[in-house]
This record gives sequence, C-alpha cells and structure tokens, in this order.
Amino acid sequence: MQAVQLKSGGFKPNVMVVGKQVRDKLINHPDILSRLNGGATVTNTALVTDAKIAEIFGVEEFLVMETVQNTAAEGLTEVNSFIGGKVAGFFYRPKAAGLMVPSAGYTFTWNEHDNASGFGIDIRSYVGDFLRVDGIAELLEANLAYDMKVVSADLGAFIDTVIA
Repeated sequence: MQAVQLKSGGFKPNVMVVGKQVRDKLINHPDILSRLNGGATVTNTALVTDAKIAEIFGVEEFLVMETVQNTAAEGLTEVNSFIGGKVAGFFYRPKAAGLMVPSAGYTFTWNEHDNASGFGIDIRSYVGDFLRVDGIAELLEANLAYDMKVVSADLGAFIDTVIA
C-alpha cells in the first residue's frame, strides 16, 4: 500500500481485493486475531469480519473473489477452484468518476444501442408462435457494451502470491 501511495504521488489505496483463500487465511491469522482479542463486547465482538479486515488494513472496501470456475476440459470430471486464488490487489478508486478524476481503472459504457438505458445495456423481448413450438413463452435478449480499462497503473498494485 505504501508503494502505491509513493508511486502515485500520494493517493492511498482505498480498495483491497483478495481471493477467497487469502480471506480464509486472514480471518484465522494470529496477527489479525491478536488485534481483536480481549475487550469483546456485544457491539464489538471478537469475530473477524470483512469490515474489520478493511479497518485493520485501512481501506474503505474489502472485496473477496468467491466465484468458482470449472477448469476441466469439457466432458471430464469437474475441477472447481476459486477464480481469485492466492492473490491480492490494492487500488485507489474515487467516490465518483470524472473526466479529470484519477482512478486505477474505469468501466466505460457505450450508449448507442437502440433503446439504450445509458448504461451500455439493451434489453429486447420476443414473443410469438415460433417460440411456443419449442415451449418458450418469451425470449429475452440482453446486449451489453462496456469495457473495463486500467487508466492509471500507478494507482494500484497486484500481488500474485500472498499465501503459500
């Protein structure tokens, strides 16, 4: 976090993203637990929550990648794992986006779809006898037009192996 703050000219990371395996290690790590031992009350329990991890690391938001991915070839037995693995990332993200507002990354949307919502999403609904033949009452189609881009690499850091 200090490296990002120094490299970026003072922007302190306010978002921490970790893989599920990293979070599970953190909530049982002796250094984290020692900060919460003693003095537990009804309103200040000694349980390690994501909010308390955020507080300990001094970030506004602590996010955990918990999505599961099957990496087996099609037709073979499932090999499931968490997408985040043993990684962590620290990023600076402003409270509101802006043309001249620094951020590690932005999500850009294209709003030129017909019936576009302004968020790069276009939803269409189809009904008819041609669908009922296959037992389908209504077909929904969603078109999404967005692109996530790193706009300032100096405002973030990625660690690919946080735990053994």
